[in-house]
Amino acid sequence: MLVKTFRRICDSACVAIVLLSLSFAGCIFDNPARIRAEGGNPVRFTFLNGESLNLLYVYRIPTELLSKGIPGERLKHDDPDMMWWIEGIRRKDEPITYGIVPDDMREITEARPLVEGGHYLVQGFSTGSGGTIGTRFMIQNGRVVLPQT
Repeated sequence: MLVKTFRRICDSACVAIVLLSLSFAGCIFDNPARIRAEGGNPVRFTFLNGESLNLLYVYRIPTELLSKGIPGERLKHDDPDMMWWIEGIRRKDEPITYGIVPDDMREITEARPLVEGGHYLVQGFSTGSGGTIGTRFMIQNGRVVLPQT
């Protein structure tokens, strides 16, 4: 009898812990970090819900990869299609303008001009609630546009 009561208490406690864990996970992932490319050329990157940023890069997507996806081994600072790469610990909640290195970051790959009609991926690593964040964009008529998917 005592063993059955103890087992029910343990089962109830396990269910409560699982439900509590799921509710905390919901709090964390309801508002994931996001990055937005906007404006003209130079592009401005704004961040939503990211506590800090340790890495940001802009990669030119070659035409042959537009429908296939980008292999991970291409996303390195010395790849010929890497347009800009910065690292550091950015803690300010301010936009980053393409080619302008924030005070608390350093440039690994010098910014190269973004070209009209080019397809680009901006991606970063945001600590805290963010993880890896990114988006695709194009330059059309001197403005940022999001490609149709």
